[in-house]
Order: sequence, then structure tokens, then C-alpha cells
Amino acid sequence: MRQFLLLCFFLLLGLLTPISALHSGGDSGPVSFYGDPIEVQLFPNPTANYFQVKTDETVNSVEVFNLLGRKMVSFDFEPGDYYDISELPNGLYLIQLVSDNHKVLTTRRLKKQ
Repeated sequence: MRQFLLLCFFLLLGLLTPISALHSGGDSGPVSFYGDPIEVQLFPNPTANYFQVKTDETVNSVEVFNLLGRKMVSFDFEPGDYYDISELPNGLYLIQLVSDNHKVLTTRRLKKQ
């Protein structure tokens, strides 16, 4: 029983740590899980149909997850592109920017209404 409780504690701690590092979108601010902070703008936020990402970082893909961690959609990153999420239900989503070597550069919250 004690081992089970310790396992649950560490799993919960591991799940909550990345969430506390999230930064609300819509404004620029340095947030990164790895290394130096990066500057990212995610707008409009909240949104109804699409969003845009502005960054000087080298990004390979933009991935959209629901709050349960299920990947809803993935896009190839192109500077200036608009990413269509009109087919997704309203709610909160996590947007991850992923580098060429599959490293998550940053995660941002996005509200679809």
C-alpha cells in the first residue's frame, strides 16, 4: 500500500510540474521546458476558428491536445500560417511547438469558444 501511494504521489507530481510551467497565450512571454526561454506569440486567444503562431525559433510542427492529453490535430509549421481548429469542440487546448528533433519547445494554452 505504501509503495502504491508513493507511486501515485510521484506520478501526480510529474503531471503537475509541466502544467505549472504553462503560460497563457495571446501575449509574448518566455516559457520553455528545456534550456533557455523562448519568445512565442499565440493569437487570437481566445479564438473561434483559427490561430496563428509567431516565433523566431525553428519549429517543425504545431500540435493541438485536449486537456486529457489526446492529440486532436497536428500541423506542419510555416511562419505566418493560420491553423484551422474550427472542427474542434469549444474548450481549452494545449498547443505544443515541436522542433525537428521531436523536442517540445514550449506549450501554451488556447481557448476555443
